[in-house]
Amino acid sequence: DDRDKWIRLELKSLNKAIHDKREQMERLKKDLQDETTKSIEIEEQLRQIGDNGQEQRTHMDNVNTRVRDFRQKKSDIAALKTELARKETQLHIQLSQTRDELRKCQDSLRSVMNKGAASGTDGLQRLLRQFADENRNQDIIKGYHGTLIENLECDPAFYTAVEVIAGNRLNYHIVDTDVIATRLVKEFNASRQRGEIHFLPLNVLDIQNNHLPQISGASPLIDQLQWTSKAEKAVRHVFNRIMLCEDFNSATRTARQYDVDCVTLDGDQVQRRGALTGGFIDKKVSRLELQRSIKQLRTTLNKYEQEYDALRSEIMNMDNEYNNIMTELQREDMKSKKNWDNYEQMKSDAKHLQSELDRITTHRPGKERQLNTLIATIDQFCAKEESLQSELGSDLVSQLTVEEQATVDKLNDTIEKITQELKEIIRRRVELEGNKTRLEHQVANNYRKNRDQINTDLERMHVENVRSVIEELEREYTILSDKLNEHEKQTDAIDRIINNLDKELKTKQKELDQLKNSDRDIDEHINEEKRNTDKYEVKLRNAQNKLDESTKRQNDIGVPPDGLDKYKDIPTKQLQRDLDRAIIELKKYAHVNKKALDQFLQFSDERDKLTNR
Repeated sequence: DDRDKWIRLELKSLNKAIHDKREQMERLKKDLQDETTKSIEIEEQLRQIGDNGQEQRTHMDNVNTRVRDFRQKKSDIAALKTELARKETQLHIQLSQTRDELRKCQDSLRSVMNKGAASGTDGLQRLLRQFADENRNQDIIKGYHGTLIENLECDPAFYTAVEVIAGNRLNYHIVDTDVIATRLVKEFNASRQRGEIHFLPLNVLDIQNNHLPQISGASPLIDQLQWTSKAEKAVRHVFNRIMLCEDFNSATRTARQYDVDCVTLDGDQVQRRGALTGGFIDKKVSRLELQRSIKQLRTTLNKYEQEYDALRSEIMNMDNEYNNIMTELQREDMKSKKNWDNYEQMKSDAKHLQSELDRITTHRPGKERQLNTLIATIDQFCAKEESLQSELGSDLVSQLTVEEQATVDKLNDTIEKITQELKEIIRRRVELEGNKTRLEHQVANNYRKNRDQINTDLERMHVENVRSVIEELEREYTILSDKLNEHEKQTDAIDRIINNLDKELKTKQKELDQLKNSDRDIDEHINEEKRNTDKYEVKLRNAQNKLDESTKRQNDIGVPPDGLDKYKDIPTKQLQRDLDRAIIELKKYAHVNKKALDQFLQFSDERDKLTNR
């Protein structure tokens, strides 16, 4: 009974163990089935992610190609902008130099002008600019044509003659009518401008007759002038009936014979009424020369300003294009970054799914082994249950023979030995599973992570991108090398120019020293000639005084009608001797008054007439 009771307890325990094992087996089967389904789904998702990743890679390559093209355009435009900036700097320097030279010429012209006229011209220009800015008095602006010197040109050889004839009238302002001149004067005074202004109103100018004879050694001065069409009347008013002569004697003869004003190339002036004007004139300071320089500098300045404006416009267009390219490049970079983020997200998802699949694949053999172990254990328990069921209610001793008892004892020894071996195997299995877990942990956390990082880096360093970067760097290197070579050539050229300029400077310095010495000699010669001229002028004045005194005496004495023809061909010395004798004879009649002498002469004439009858 005790044995049967124990068997029943064992059967009950076996039944419970079999039930638990079967439930555990069902759970394992369900887990394996779920993992199989999940593995299929994960593999499908990985396939889709791979296809999408390939499409994404293609799209990324296209975007990278566009980015590479934009970067190439950016590099080209940057190089062009650098060249334009260099030209702009050079042109700006030229503009500054031209403005400085123009300012110096204008200051030099003001220094040789009348101070009041210079201040008046500046004030009038400010007034006209004010009219233009305020958009008023447009008729005055249209009727104003500048100063006479601004509308006049001639060969430099005639500068001195023109300046002597025109004088301060070169700074007179040309206007259409006297009404405009009056309004300008009122506005000038109302705005409290300083200086003095003179006008040449075209409607009231008197132009002398310019019909001059053909004279050898002289020509009309106006034929050597060029002027603007609007200033013709003013130019003719100033320069009509002015003859340009070769020398002073020719000018004196022409003025006396043809009743015209004459001037020489040296600036000596002979008026038709007999007045003579001349002397030393410093030809180094010429108003017309300064005005010509100002006009050329203004033309050059306008040219540089137009080039500068065109260059600035080109730079602005280049900046706009550069900004557009930068905008497109930023947009493409954002697309590339977004595509890369999406690609990284897909890779992260694929990595997560692959980890899940690896986990399922890794744990599946263990679960299958565990399932097989459960099945074997259940079979053992079932066999043991059948054995116990068969032993229930039977006597164990009566059923066993001696041989069977020996076999049982032997089997018990074998079971104990196998149990010990099983424990050792289990211990070794636990150690191996621990090593396996540790290795799997290293693989999952280190090796796979490093592999994924390396793959990510390889993806980032795509061959096309690397090639594009290398090509871009090579282009930049080529551009920089060309610029460096160009700069070296320019530096060599500048060095050569500097050396040549140094040599030329030394040569010019020597020439300057020689010219200074020559100029000093010329100044001494000029001073000597000036002293001689002063002496000649004194002698000329004395001779003129003697001539006037002789003329006065001649008029007092009276000249016979045929006196000029009679004494014209007699030498001056003979006339002087005859004059001295006449004076001596006249002294004999000094006691006779003039009235009695006149009566005597009158009676003598009447006697001669009566005698002739």
